[in-house]
Amino acid sequence: MRSQKGSCPLRRTVASSSTHPGITSQRNLERLGFRIAYPKVVLVREKISA
Repeated sequence: MRSQKGSCPLRRTVASSSTHPGITSQRNLERLGFRIAYPKVVLVREKISA
């Protein structure tokens, strides 16, 4: 992809972040322009006591 004014390619910046859904950190990131790309599922197995 080229810019309209010149022949230099447009520069892209990639960033990522991870937060729990619905908490203040997620809302702050959305306020800054980030959007959820995909939800991350984390499974936790309870420890079985003997």
